[in-house]
Amino acid sequence: MKIERRSFRSDVAHSFGTNVVIAVINLATGIMVARLLRPPGRGELAAIFNWPTVFSVLAVLGMSESLVYYCARERDRSGRYLGTSLVIALGASVVFVIVGWLLMPVLLLAQRPETVATARLYLLMVPIGAVLGLLARPLRGIGDIRGWNYLSVTHYLVWLLVLIAAALRGHATARSLALGFVGARLLLIPFTYVVVRHRMSRPLQLDRTLSRPLLRYGLPNVLAVLPNIFNMRLDQLLMAVFLPARDLGLYVVAVSWSQVTSPVLVAFTTVLFPRIAEADEDQRRVLAARGMRIGTLVSIVLMLIALPLTELVIPLIFGADYQDAVPAGVILVVAFAASSTNSVQQEALRGLGRPSAVLYSQLAGLVVTVLGLALFLVPLGIDGAAIASLMGYSTIVIVLVFVGAKATALPWPDVVLPRRGDVRFLLDQIPDPIRSRFPGR
Repeated sequence: MKIERRSFRSDVAHSFGTNVVIAVINLATGIMVARLLRPPGRGELAAIFNWPTVFSVLAVLGMSESLVYYCARERDRSGRYLGTSLVIALGASVVFVIVGWLLMPVLLLAQRPETVATARLYLLMVPIGAVLGLLARPLRGIGDIRGWNYLSVTHYLVWLLVLIAAALRGHATARSLALGFVGARLLLIPFTYVVVRHRMSRPLQLDRTLSRPLLRYGLPNVLAVLPNIFNMRLDQLLMAVFLPARDLGLYVVAVSWSQVTSPVLVAFTTVLFPRIAEADEDQRRVLAARGMRIGTLVSIVLMLIALPLTELVIPLIFGADYQDAVPAGVILVVAFAASSTNSVQQEALRGLGRPSAVLYSQLAGLVVTVLGLALFLVPLGIDGAAIASLMGYSTIVIVLVFVGAKATALPWPDVVLPRRGDVRFLLDQIPDPIRSRFPGR
């Protein structure tokens, strides 16, 4: 099946619509989990999910980014790149499962023995997550953004189905939900393979000669992913060691609310990375700079919309039991605006072939995050964790501004401050049926 590259505007519009659907599903599942388990149970589920999720991301060894980059540049070899990357990731997954099994009692020191035992079983998600995370990735590279979007939705739908089944039974525990999700994701693998095989029309094949370029591009990304994961999850990981499950449950809800605006920029970055990667040198720099400026603008606007709603929405939709999550939610809305900005900056730099620059920024942010958690987590609890996140994400933004300026050979304001043309470009991505309602624009 030959895939024709669609326009940037068409891909962004389709990705935006898809990510709105995903955000709605995420909101629905977040509310269902919060109400099914209440704060203590919600905290236990987060403790079960956190470390296996970290291990599954690391086990990929940066192959996700490598696949997008190389498949965008060499479409005819996409099947070989995918087959080789799957072998690499599955081999690494075995190591991470063994390490996780041995360390889990220490990593979940403050949790109940049953929670630790379930987290060990949930380590099955490491190889499952690695396979699912890689199978559809070449679709982004070859320009099949729609195929990528459709498969992305299925990952969230299976979690929704697990929760609906639990709600219909009238009883749910953190253990039953976690193991149900493992089974559902396992069943998703053959479906994803069939879809990808049809749309990519390139047979999967192991090509050992591709291992070196895949790892050469991927390892700097996984080194960047490691501090990125800890910047995103270190607060929750440490709560599982030092704080009770209820506090972790409150914090997870605050995080869920802070990310409610994510569909907009996720749609933009989904398309931005491969488009930059396939462009010629001059176009790459221009598109990367424009992407970073737009990322800053959109993140600030979305933050200003979400902030005044936080105090009302969290107890309203998640339940009165989560009222204590509001202060952390306010801080995290600001932190997520910084995180959204740096996610666009990072994808732009990856498209420029500069994954090591992403690593440096994430390391700087991790140092600040660790310092913030050391100072504020124990005395301030979940509010202190939120402050540490804000500090870390803000540091990453600052570093990426200067790294992005160097990579694009532009002064730093040119990768931060939006121009009139950027706003016009952004408005031009709005689908015609919507724009036609505002003829005076």
